[in-house]
Amino acid sequence: MEQQVVIEKTVSDVPVGKKTKTKVLKIVAIVLVVICVILGVVFYFTRSIVLVARGQWDALNKGDVTAAYYQYTTEAFREASSFEAYKQFADQLRASGLLSGAARFSVSYREIKNNQGLLKGNIVLGKQLTPFEYRLRKENGSWRIEYMVIDFGRD
Repeated sequence: MEQQVVIEKTVSDVPVGKKTKTKVLKIVAIVLVVICVILGVVFYFTRSIVLVARGQWDALNKGDVTAAYYQYTTEAFREASSFEAYKQFADQLRASGLLSGAARFSVSYREIKNNQGLLKGNIVLGKQLTPFEYRLRKENGSWRIEYMVIDFGRD
């Protein structure tokens, strides 16, 4: 009568060689490179809307409300919000300290679909985070702000 010997080994019992570790590291490195490339492409193609919002923010920081209003907003925005109302909004920003020059404009979400863009983030002043949302539209070949909300009610 023959005896059968069964040897059971689990995956953890099998020694992992240098070649296996090297292959795993190469795969991980390739995945990381692909993720970085994808993020780079997304940031590259959405940076134009960020530049518009930051341009408006810089104009407001310099006190150039006229440029912030006329150069960075859509015609529809200007029809819905008068220059005087926009100027009051800029005064409110200044009174809150958000236009002190020390505040940082930080974008955490960006998206472009067709001729519309969306930005979300925070204006950071010390430990204070003030959320914002910008909706942008391509108008005559250039990105312009169509709608924006800055949530002064949050700390």
